[in-house]
Amino acid sequence: EFDDILSAPLPRAPLEVTFRAHWLAIEGVQPLIPENPLPEGMDVAGAGKKRKAAEGGEPVSGKDPMVQEVLSQELQLYYEKVTTAVLQGSPHILSAALDSLRSDPGLQALLPYFTQFITDEVKHSLKDLGVLHALVSMTSALLANPQLHVEPHLHRLMPAVMTCMVGKKLCKSALDPHWQLRDRAAGLLTAIVNRHAASYSTLQSRITS
Repeated sequence: EFDDILSAPLPRAPLEVTFRAHWLAIEGVQPLIPENPLPEGMDVAGAGKKRKAAEGGEPVSGKDPMVQEVLSQELQLYYEKVTTAVLQGSPHILSAALDSLRSDPGLQALLPYFTQFITDEVKHSLKDLGVLHALVSMTSALLANPQLHVEPHLHRLMPAVMTCMVGKKLCKSALDPHWQLRDRAAGLLTAIVNRHAASYSTLQSRITS
């Protein structure tokens, strides 16, 4: 037996210990990610499909799976109406949605999802000036809402704003008025720094580095 042990192949070396940070909760809302436990009573199989969709797979029922699991029906409906207005709404509907984002005091729970929406859609809407303008307007409206605590989300919003300012391809043709979008994004970036640099010590360094 001892000879068998000596002649047996060596076991695989254990993996090196590593650490990875993740959010337990954002503004009191637990993200539906693999590292976090499932909410009590949630269907495990269904949650797995929705997690996969949130990580890049096919969307479930045409709705954001992350939003579906943690928000009330009223907030889900509000999220869908606002995001649809930004992407597809008429100027009148978009204006009404932006007015609501500027003044509604009950949007804190939605802020992480609106932030993710803006980040994703800027990436997916390059060369679509109309949508990019609407996304800059949406970002400006959220930042103008005095009831929202936006500092924890600025690190995700800043890249989207900077892309609209210095992105190489923001329109289909060089003749399109892309400089208007760049000027608006630059003005928004200046406003963010002026308003939040005192409470966000590394904000300016994120821009200049």
